[in-house]
Amino acid sequence: MSKKLFALAPMALSGVVMFHSYAVYAQDTNVPKNKTECAQAVADAKTARENEPDIGPKAGKIFSEVVELAEKRCSQGEFVYAAELLNLARGMTASE
Repeated sequence: MSKKLFALAPMALSGVVMFHSYAVYAQDTNVPKNKTECAQAVADAKTARENEPDIGPKAGKIFSEVVELAEKRCSQGEFVYAAELLNLARGMTASE
């Protein structure tokens, strides 16, 4: 019984690793590659906020802080962190 378990373990582990690497790849698809793209993403987030004024004053203040922090990350060249912050901001303005 344990020999079969040891034989199947590498197959199961490789499946988990392959799935995990695909999930990481899917997350990185909308990361800006340079400061121009990053600035455009920030501008798009601000435009989305202007088009969705119903998020409330507290959420609006948090949105502004998140976008401001994303702008700082863009200027520092930390595009992955800026993209995460912008995803958060987009989620705040998304309407269903």
